[in-house]
Amino acid sequence: MTAYTKISKAKAKKLFNQGEPIYLCPNKMYPSGSFNMACLVLGKEYLEAAERYRTNPTLWEGTLEETAWGLMYRNWVYYNATYETGYYASYYIEG
Repeated sequence: MTAYTKISKAKAKKLFNQGEPIYLCPNKMYPSGSFNMACLVLGKEYLEAAERYRTNPTLWEGTLEETAWGLMYRNWVYYNATYETGYYASYYIEG
């Protein structure tokens, strides 16, 4: 069983922007357990995808890093945030 360490949103953003893997989990659940809802996110993929939004003023959030974070977080909320699991993300790393 993998051990997870909870981290702050600021540290998660820093690791995300460095391309390190982070885990997002709904705030009412835990990443290790029988109903594992942890989602592995690699910042490198979103940083590459966010580059395409530079010319779109409605989706561009000022910097490449902020746009990538916003894109990732909106996708996570759409697919994972519910009343039962929680509407907010908790951030984890392995170890």
